[in-house]
Amino acid sequence: MKAVIVEIKNQYAVALDKNGAFIKIRNSGNLKVGNEIDLPAARSVISINSWQKVSSLAAAVLLFLSLGLGVYGYYTPYSYINIDINPSVEITSNIFNRIIRIEALNEDGQKIIKEVVFENKSIEDGVDLILDRAAEEGYLTGEAKNDVLITVSGKSDEKTTEIRKKLEESAKTELQTEKVKAEVMVENVNIQRHDDARKAGVSPGKMLLIERLQEVNPQAKMEEYKNAPVKEIMKHIKEGKKQERYEKKETKDQQGEADSAKTDEKTDSTDANKKTEDKKIEGKDKEDRKEDRNSSKKSDRKDSKSNERDEKQLSEKKQDGQHMDNRKTEQQDKKNSEKIEDDKENNSRDRHESKDKSDKNEKQDKRKNSKKDQ
Repeated sequence: MKAVIVEIKNQYAVALDKNGAFIKIRNSGNLKVGNEIDLPAARSVISINSWQKVSSLAAAVLLFLSLGLGVYGYYTPYSYINIDINPSVEITSNIFNRIIRIEALNEDGQKIIKEVVFENKSIEDGVDLILDRAAEEGYLTGEAKNDVLITVSGKSDEKTTEIRKKLEESAKTELQTEKVKAEVMVENVNIQRHDDARKAGVSPGKMLLIERLQEVNPQAKMEEYKNAPVKEIMKHIKEGKKQERYEKKETKDQQGEADSAKTDEKTDSTDANKKTEDKKIEGKDKEDRKEDRNSSKKSDRKDSKSNERDEKQLSEKKQDGQHMDNRKTEQQDKKNSEKIEDDKENNSRDRHESKDKSDKNEKQDKRKNSKKDQ
């Protein structure tokens, strides 16, 4: 019966058969996790208490097989990890994140994977081994800055995100260990983009970079750059972005100058209009002042005439008053004169009357005295 090695413990190994049973067998030293073997006639089935001590990987495999997918689901592709330096390599892993296949996508990639066993290793160990081999072959050096691009695609977005985070941390640690200065870029790519890239004869990572290059340099061709190192493509992208920023700045400066010229022109026009308006206002002010002067003169003349009329009226009133006063004085003088005359007449009459009365009394006295004498 066929079975798959899922765990190795020193001198023993644990295999999983198609019925979902864990089988303990002796490890001859040649067994590796993921190896497919023919089970020997004599074998020991691990009890429940024993197999609970087997690693979480074995437990996951048991769960996987319990769903009816069978032992050979171990070899079902689930995720794809592409490493681009210039060596381009693709790792195919199963649902347990174990490498089931590795493929070089160019000649440089073939150099770093030949004579090296990657199958059944964890994807983190596989990527670290590829980076280590790239450094050994001189594709990564400590003397200059390097660029490493890793893309992850697969059937589950959640799983690819988990793998991406693990690989980013693992790759940076490995490069630091190798004393390699490198910018590590790890990105997720959906499975359809992965398949399209493979059909085009290029890795998903390089397709992604070339498309970014085409954004800043539309003349860039896929065929021209698909075999170029990541470092070279990144250099052209950065130069394109720098040129794009420069052109934008130039355009902005030119626009600024144009706006400034328009503003100056508008300012000049505004100044000219203002001067014209000021002249109009000045002319209007002159006319208004002239009109005010004329109006003032007219008003002065009018006031003068009014004053003359008022003075004349006042003079006439004064004259009338004087005449009236004179008439009153004359009348009063006349009255006084008449009164004086009357007084004189009265006095004269009174004197006459007094005299007459005196004469009369004298006569009477004379008569009396005469009578006495007789």
